[in-house]
Amino acid sequence: MTSRRDLLKSGALLAGASSIWLPMAGCGVPTRPAGTFDQEGVLLGLYTDDAYAATLRAMALVDLSWLQPGQSVLVKLACNSGHRHPSVTAPGAVRGMVEALLAAGAGRVVVADQAGVEAVRLAEGNQRYGSTRSLMARNGLLDAIEESGGEAHFFDEEDFDEGYFPGTTPFDSYWTQPMMLPSIVNDVDHIVYMPRLSSHTLCGYTHGLKLSMGWIRDDSRYHVHHKAEWIYEKYVEINYATEIASRLRLTFTVAESVLLDAGPDDGTIVDLDQTVVVASPSLANHDAVSVAVLAHFDDNADRETGLGYGAAANSINYLFLTSIPGRTGDIPWGPGQPGGYTSYAPHRYQQGVQSDRALRRAYELTGGQPEAIELMFDGESPTDALLDGLTSYSRGLLSV
Repeated sequence: MTSRRDLLKSGALLAGASSIWLPMAGCGVPTRPAGTFDQEGVLLGLYTDDAYAATLRAMALVDLSWLQPGQSVLVKLACNSGHRHPSVTAPGAVRGMVEALLAAGAGRVVVADQAGVEAVRLAEGNQRYGSTRSLMARNGLLDAIEESGGEAHFFDEEDFDEGYFPGTTPFDSYWTQPMMLPSIVNDVDHIVYMPRLSSHTLCGYTHGLKLSMGWIRDDSRYHVHHKAEWIYEKYVEINYATEIASRLRLTFTVAESVLLDAGPDDGTIVDLDQTVVVASPSLANHDAVSVAVLAHFDDNADRETGLGYGAAANSINYLFLTSIPGRTGDIPWGPGQPGGYTSYAPHRYQQGVQSDRALRRAYELTGGQPEAIELMFDGESPTDALLDGLTSYSRGLLSV
């Protein structure tokens, strides 16, 4: 494991000061008091606290007026494997989020996910391979959920038929078969996403938009990987299924470390001096900032040998698709036949927001790319290098 220090080392704390608001396309630097947060804006917190304390600090800036006393919230995690953070959501952040929601009046906080098909699978007839519950017991997430007062929920423990329903896809969808979502979505009032900052060998990165793959039943996951020409657009559309989009209130990333070079499970681990928080009510705007932050770390970190994202992504996806059944016994994944596979051209998201097919589709579904995204800093002052990186990557969308 490589530890890269001083990536965010900067000046004095903003102790007692209002958070700095940077207008993305205007002049001057206005300030707003703590406790206010624009619905389309993004919070970028840089904290010397651990994930738990950083979460509580950042949540104090988030508008929770959508949460009425006694309502239920489903917190969707990133738990693709039994590996520890940054391969999964930081357990300390989960503790902080559950406590913050309960303190704000939530009557029930359900914390849920299903791991990737290489580790966990649910097939027709309730055939099961692996267990998300056991993986969360290994990586610390299960203890974090239960000890903070949350309710752990695992989609792979549901009934294959009765535990899922066909989601309502967006207009002019790229999906050509039902998008099967877990029934618990219809049983909760609100949804909060808690991704991590990580590269992804098949899709480039896995943040808020890519978190959606954990929602869908395994046959739907097969469809995304098998009919892969529109792989980015299809996983984005899961987030904008009516049943999810109507409940999604906040995307909240907490990173004590980041995962580079490969992902989603293995790669170069970079430990950070500060805990980084990226939060927004807008899923697309959250990812526009979080990917720029990841790109900053990627430009400054030591490298390790690893299988990175690039021209070979489609070939790796095909090998992934065809090798899963042989590695996991008799439990099928989808039809199990590679015939009819449609390939995809990896997007060059590293060139900026405009080259990111996932973000482009997200903005198509939400009325178009904004002219500017308002960015709120909290905690320590950002370095000039970080500000320059955000500006450069966004091609002016986050120009400061």
